[in-house]
Amino acid sequence: MALSIRIESVSAGFNGKPAVRDLTFEAGAGKATVILGPSGSGKTTTLRIIAGLTRPDSGRVFIGDSLASGPGIIISPSRRRIGMVFQSLALWPHMTVEGNLKFVSDRTGRDGRIEKALSLVGLLDRRKNYPAELSGGEQQRVALARALVSEPEILLLDEPLASLDDALRRKMLDFMSDLRSRIGVTAVLVTHNREEALAFADSIVVMKDGCIRQQGSPSDIWNRPAGRFVASLLGENNLLDAEFVREGVVKTVLGEFKSPSGMTGKRVCAAIRPADLEIGPGGGARISGRVLGSAFRGGRYLVRIDVSGAEVAAESHNALREGEIVGLSLRRDPQVPEDV
Repeated sequence: MALSIRIESVSAGFNGKPAVRDLTFEAGAGKATVILGPSGSGKTTTLRIIAGLTRPDSGRVFIGDSLASGPGIIISPSRRRIGMVFQSLALWPHMTVEGNLKFVSDRTGRDGRIEKALSLVGLLDRRKNYPAELSGGEQQRVALARALVSEPEILLLDEPLASLDDALRRKMLDFMSDLRSRIGVTAVLVTHNREEALAFADSIVVMKDGCIRQQGSPSDIWNRPAGRFVASLLGENNLLDAEFVREGVVKTVLGEFKSPSGMTGKRVCAAIRPADLEIGPGGGARISGRVLGSAFRGGRYLVRIDVSGAEVAAESHNALREGEIVGLSLRRDPQVPEDV
């Protein structure tokens, strides 16, 4: 049975400097939670606190219904029913695939756990090989099998795909998602890659400077970013200065749009994705701009356009000439994050 993880008001620091501050979130049992953020945001520290490798200065950590970390309490990593995959993989080069799994197992392997773990990742026929004899993707799967050999209830993944090329990373991400669903384990993945986060997660926790900036489902985070930082972290976004000119109406250089109620005169930002901007003929258009340049992005062009002194990006099937005057319209109203 998969276990949930509950973090309550957790803070921790090193050498007098805070690493994470007042973290509160829950990773649902049997679900995939992704901690997303740039380097130095506190992602790995949070994962190590869950694993029991770092003791928090304050707050509590629950594994299922049991208190794992709290005032005067710290349960060892070996008793938390956790398997962990490190960014470096940390495979022993002088040991075979089977030897790497035996080294971390508390059993000899005669009960079939090693065979089961290697079967899950499709490497049973490579058990006698050494890490150097495997491809990058196979080494990733060995690290995953090693984390699963003790049949954990929780799987922690610390940027395990960071060293892979794009094609192999997508393949491994699909593999991990499918495997996690099949075995029903609770998973927490740490990454700075938004594509990994959106593809893998049931829930996303966005971090910056040791704090949680937003948490919710991938669709919530994508469609309703809480501020400029989250909006920019989740992909190409036009972040335009905006102002509530009246209740429920916000004004930008691209016009006035409906938005959740706001105080008249309040300045916010409007988040508009390039795919939501439609380019048309410039003559007679309500909103027009001058093309600054086009960049091919594989199947589409990202076009930079000057609109009344503000630069916006829009998608086009064709490259547009620099200096060309085009019209712009929105396919849907922009998002207006609550904080800026």
